[in-house]
Amino acid sequence: GCKSKASGVADVGATPQLFTGTGALICEFKQGWLTEVEGGLEVVDALAVAGGRIAQGLLRYEALAIRGSTELLPSGQRVDLTSAAATEATLVDQEANLAEINSIFLANGSTLSIDVYVGTDPIHGLIEIPLMDWTAPVLGVDEGSIDLSDPVGARSSLAVLEAAAASVDEDRGWVAATRDLLEVHHERLSIDLELCGELVDPAAPEPVVPPPDRSVVTESQLDNLDDGRAAIQIVEVTLDAIEEVIGDLRWVVEQGTDPALPASERAVLGDGYQVLEPLVDVLADSCSYGGIDLCNGSTPSVELHWGTGNVDGVDRITVSLPDLSTIALGIDAGSVDLTTVAGSEAALAQIDAALAVLWGEASELFLLEQGLDALQGAIEDGL
Repeated sequence: GCKSKASGVADVGATPQLFTGTGALICEFKQGWLTEVEGGLEVVDALAVAGGRIAQGLLRYEALAIRGSTELLPSGQRVDLTSAAATEATLVDQEANLAEINSIFLANGSTLSIDVYVGTDPIHGLIEIPLMDWTAPVLGVDEGSIDLSDPVGARSSLAVLEAAAASVDEDRGWVAATRDLLEVHHERLSIDLELCGELVDPAAPEPVVPPPDRSVVTESQLDNLDDGRAAIQIVEVTLDAIEEVIGDLRWVVEQGTDPALPASERAVLGDGYQVLEPLVDVLADSCSYGGIDLCNGSTPSVELHWGTGNVDGVDRITVSLPDLSTIALGIDAGSVDLTTVAGSEAALAQIDAALAVLWGEASELFLLEQGLDALQGAIEDGL
């Protein structure tokens, strides 16, 4: 249905149309206009409070989307995020529907504006206070519009939430500007009424509306970095364990390079290699974080979301993951021949190449950890 336009807030009767009249009548009109101005201040103050609460709610909502945008989020936590997002959508609606004065709802779209008369001039004697529609569906942040069930959906939702927050911030700017205008008219009418012999109380002080607390966003950013560190540490532990196994394999292979090794012992070397070699794959397959395999090649890379936006290469970093399977390292039993000296020497070169891969991966992870530390410092410094 059509949205209505409320005229005035205070019960001052019909707006007087002053063209001529005695001084006493003029004073009476100005008293009525002052009452309307005071009612208008009450409206914008209620909007300011509601807007501050909704802005904070959207920031909490945004923090959930940032958390959900990283690919290293444990699956159990993602379920919790979805539930928390539904709660935030409900809270936004509640705040929008609670903003009300004299049965006029100020922030749910049921009323477009309120007219406050401050004089007889048809243009400058009327202040139109725009009312808001900060309900979740209109802002696009209702439960059906936000999807944190996977990183892709969370990133899209983050963009929606940022747009909603920007819209509310713009509206709050209009509310603040309207209050400034009403204060000007309150001061003007107060001076006029003092000339009429009336004592006028100062305008009600502006309510204290604290700026949105961004620590909730910072916490999500740091939690995402912590997930990255935890995954890196798991890979590092796996690298160390695989390096130890490959060191044992190298010892076995090195024995085969001895030309004087009897054939019977050479056969035992092959058996020993086949016993040790599967341990590498066991370690690689057991390397995981949050249900994501990190070391067996099934996940080539993951995107770690650390920023507050949704820009590739700016708000996310790509973490390349190693493939530490024996086939990828070139040391699987099928690729190694220890039945001859030449085969053993070739196998030794393969083993050394595999160790070099491990050391290279370890260096890359060290640099990545330093990068995450630098990002944490930047986040904590508010950059």
